[in-house]
Amino acid sequence: MVARPGGRPLWWSPALVVVRSGGRPLWWSPALVVVRSGGRPLWWSPALVVAGLVVAGLVIARCLVAQSGHKSKKWEERKMSKKPYNPDTYRRKPLRLPKHDYTWTGAYYVTIRAEQHEPVFDIPELRTILEETWQALPDRYPGVTLDEFVIMPDHVHFILWLDGTRDKAPTLGQVIGAYKSKTTVVWYNHLKEKNLTWPGHVWQRNYNDRVIRDTAELEIKRQYIRNNPIRLQQKLNNQHDNQQPE
Repeated sequence: MVARPGGRPLWWSPALVVVRSGGRPLWWSPALVVVRSGGRPLWWSPALVVAGLVVAGLVIARCLVAQSGHKSKKWEERKMSKKPYNPDTYRRKPLRLPKHDYTWTGAYYVTIRAEQHEPVFDIPELRTILEETWQALPDRYPGVTLDEFVIMPDHVHFILWLDGTRDKAPTLGQVIGAYKSKTTVVWYNHLKEKNLTWPGHVWQRNYNDRVIRDTAELEIKRQYIRNNPIRLQQKLNNQHDNQQPE
């Protein structure tokens, strides 16, 4: 502030205190504005501009810090508001019928697939294990009756019957789980004896099934299983023909 004799203000700046005595500056701050006699400014010091920029920078920085703190608080509130993990939310979509009794007497069309999308079931030793384990299922589960069965290069189709009137009748899932477990154990033992390795599991985690409703559908599924190797061979022949040079 620049003051006239008698204490009345002559001219002021936020970064300046000048006491005038006979028109000459008596004391000034680093951001001095030199004034003429009569209170009119003579020139602006560069330090005043710098001081203004510093003040503006401090104000902007404070606003940014406040905004950042607000975002951090919102983020913390969002994290705190998250619901606890519920494994039921992330389960795979069930492939079974929710209201069907899978010990019910009837026929089921089932497909189970190899974990690898490669023709692994064309390996003769593994193919034999799959066939023998299938044939042995009724010995383990007397209520099970075998129907059509086919081994494809990377999956298996079959139809089996369950007799729900038997004491402690197994469910379809128990039968398929036993089949997959038995074939895996026997195959791994074979690999161990031959000092061989296997990349991963034999089977995919789940399986696909369909409850066969009537005789007509049963015949359709039987025919599909019987014709599967024929369709595969036709597909391979067509691919071979297309690759032949003209």
